[in-house]
Amino acid sequence: MNKIFSTRIEEEVISQIDILAKAMKTSKKKVVETAVSLLVSRFEEEQGQDVFDATSGAWNREETPVETVTQIRESFKASFERRQR
Repeated sequence: MNKIFSTRIEEEVISQIDILAKAMKTSKKKVVETAVSLLVSRFEEEQGQDVFDATSGAWNREETPVETVTQIRESFKASFERRQR
């Protein structure tokens, strides 16, 4: 899924992206995506670390899924009951 990402970038960088996109006969979006992918790969090699593993660990929990669901349901029930009083 594509999302809109807005940021302020120096005019020179924008110009370089535009020139590179024209030279490569591709889109500016593809140039930026490729550049970020290359930077991530280089970072992972230098740091010996997987950026995805370091930032996306929601599934790595100490409790079981049943315990998580039970805790969420209890919290919701308590909140609901507090609103009913």
